[in-house]
Amino acid sequence: MKLILGIFFVQSILFFAHAGREGGGGDPRAAQALIMAKQLAIFYKQNPIKLEIPFSADEFSKRVQVLENSFATPDQRHLIEFKNTVLYDKNHVEKAGTFDDEVPADEAQIRLSTSLWNNFTTEERLIQINIEILGIMKIKNRYELAMSLVHNHSALIASIPLPDDMSYHKKGWRISGQDPDQFGRLTNEDHILDGGTLGQGSELNKRMKNFLKNPLQDSAWTSQIMEAWTTQHRPFYLLFNSPDGNNASITAIYPIQENKEFSVHAYSLFFTKFRQIFEGPCTDTASSLSALDRLNNCYLDQSNYDAHDVLTRSLISLNSTQNLMDIGLPALTLELKNDLLHFYAHSEQNLSKVLLNYFITDYSSTIPSNQNTVRKAALSAFGLAPTLDGPFLNVPFWKTTKKKSIPDIRLYEASKALALHNLVFVDQNTQCQSFNSVSLVSRDIYEKEIGKCIYTTMGLEFPEPLYKAMTENGFYYDYNNQKWILEENKNNTHLNNK
Repeated sequence: MKLILGIFFVQSILFFAHAGREGGGGDPRAAQALIMAKQLAIFYKQNPIKLEIPFSADEFSKRVQVLENSFATPDQRHLIEFKNTVLYDKNHVEKAGTFDDEVPADEAQIRLSTSLWNNFTTEERLIQINIEILGIMKIKNRYELAMSLVHNHSALIASIPLPDDMSYHKKGWRISGQDPDQFGRLTNEDHILDGGTLGQGSELNKRMKNFLKNPLQDSAWTSQIMEAWTTQHRPFYLLFNSPDGNNASITAIYPIQENKEFSVHAYSLFFTKFRQIFEGPCTDTASSLSALDRLNNCYLDQSNYDAHDVLTRSLISLNSTQNLMDIGLPALTLELKNDLLHFYAHSEQNLSKVLLNYFITDYSSTIPSNQNTVRKAALSAFGLAPTLDGPFLNVPFWKTTKKKSIPDIRLYEASKALALHNLVFVDQNTQCQSFNSVSLVSRDIYEKEIGKCIYTTMGLEFPEPLYKAMTENGFYYDYNNQKWILEENKNNTHLNNK
């Protein structure tokens, strides 16, 4: 499968889709039309040669600025106006839009049909506002020209972020160089694959499982990816949610060119509901809403969902665009599957729920800097494995198996032994006022210091330092019985005095 990407695509991938901006006076339709005009102006100025634009991009921008200036104060005559009546041109032909062609360009007003505009697609709206501005500029063949310039570029144009436009922004977790705002600006012109509710055992679930394993076997979906990348010059989007609606994710998959190498990236927002929604379509899985409405009305609502972002890269650097689909995409979807599995199955909330459901005691508080790792080990020690597939019997994203992980049994038993001896493992990720080195301390002392501790994530080696600390303090691991034992013939009373 061949994929031909031009320089135009590499530049255009920086833009992302639009929704929900303010501006343009009191009429939201006029505000939307003005925004689209501004996006067209930016699009033309950035791509005059690639598009072979037969008019001045600067002049187009000037016309748009005049339109915008007319909305500066409420008492001005707005130069974009919507009409509830039928519009006719001077030849009495019904039109979706008209403009004043017998006044100076700076005074020309654009009038648009409310009923027709409401039924237009994003592409049709862009074409219509384009036609009217080109008419004010007295450009010949403006109908054909407006359609040819916008066609196949509508999602890209509608994605262009305007200055200071932050429809979805949260300080502190934004990955450098990435734009979470793009997800709040998607339109119906974008390719959004709605993966629906995970783990239902449905045909869609089975298809998605096979797609993440090897996307090339699904020609219909890979064709959509090709169209998004090469025709629309846009990312391809994947949307999922958990069976209870408490978690969801949106992922943009797109190619990147760095120098002469190409790779495929996936940028995701992972949503976690932090308060219950008791009424409306967002109460559970929001299955009554379309993918775009579910994203905008539920997951991007920061009063109900928190989010963090994740960037996934294919591990393969390619020297040709032709290998992006054949090699880069399959490598990426395998990595993406792991990220999805980590989010849905390994969240603290879900791990605690699974432990409780299977009556497995959670000893993870004995190792505060690696609690989720210990919880995962506990489940693995009892033969449970994470999965995105369904149907789920008891709790989402976990299934019972006959295989028990020996290394995970050792870790879980270590946390259990510490609990039995009232101990806590402190490493360099747990920096407290009275102790800041790798050691075992009594829980009583640790709880007195807990308010003075700072927890970090330095990516330190684990669990080897834990086992070393336990061994130095008189513990040994009985491999036959898979238990940690504190030797009785050693003086271990110092453990409770640290």
